Order: sequence, then structure tokens, then C-alpha cells
Amino acid sequence: RRIISYIINYNKLSESLKNIENLLQTKTQIKVLNIEPANPKQLILLEHFYENINWESSEKAIKNIIDRSYNVLTRLQQEEFLVSSIFEYFDLKKPL
Repeated sequence: RRIISYIINYNKLSESLKNIENLLQTKTQIKVLNIEPANPKQLILLEHFYENINWESSEKAIKNIIDRSYNVLTRLQQEEFLVSSIFEYFDLKKPL
């Protein structure tokens, strides 16, 4: 969850935290990084790579993933429309 949070928030991180090679090579404690874990409700495990374990997805799980993804997409489209409308109102081509 912290790795996903790191990826999602990468642009907001300090320059020292953006140096992933340094983070992986040092003995930096996770508490020092101050990166909150991603919300588990926003994470979907689609596949894994463990030997001798067969991955099976139920129809209910697949429907749940599709429904959640559709809801996220719809929300993002609404947010995009809102921001685009604001830019049009102020006759802006891109953010200042």
C-alpha cells in the first residue's frame, strides 16, 4: 500500500524522496519517509506470481471490479468536465 501511495503521490514528494534508487539502497526506515499507505478500498489485486497457486476470479468479484472502475471513471469524467468548464469560462487554454 505504501508503494502504491508513493507512485500516486510522486509529484508531491521532496527531491530526496523522489530518488528511488537511494531509497532502495539505504536502510531508511519506512516511518522516516512519512508516506501514508494507500486506501485499501482503492486497490485491486488482479494477478499474482506465486508457484503452485491457481488464481481464480469469481463472477461476483469481476462484476465488483468493473462496477468500481466504472464509478471511478465516471467521477473523473465529471471532474474533468468541471475543470474544462472553468477554463472555458475564463478563456484559458491551460492552467496558470
